[in-house]
Amino acid sequence: MRFQEYKIKALETLENRQKAVKRAGKVTKQALTELIEILNRIKGYDREINEKDMERINEYYLKLEILMNNNDYSKERSIVQFTEVITGLINILEKGEYSYDV
Repeated sequence: MRFQEYKIKALETLENRQKAVKRAGKVTKQALTELIEILNRIKGYDREINEKDMERINEYYLKLEILMNNNDYSKERSIVQFTEVITGLINILEKGEYSYDV
């Protein structure tokens, strides 16, 4: 799948997950797993994403791994971190420089 096609799908999923976590007031293991899968997939588009953004994506990945190992997804801190990762990733994907295929 080309980056632009995947980017649209990823943004939809990220926005839906963000809404679901806010509604439920907790992070689920499924949501964490899905976000880690999205990050892994995006990391595969390293030629389309600039180095600085790729470093941020790797930082987000590490944060999620820590959350996954934490096993208490209902804590407010977990919700805040999850939301920060999603928001940061959405901001990266919505950048103008990624609005076309390279």
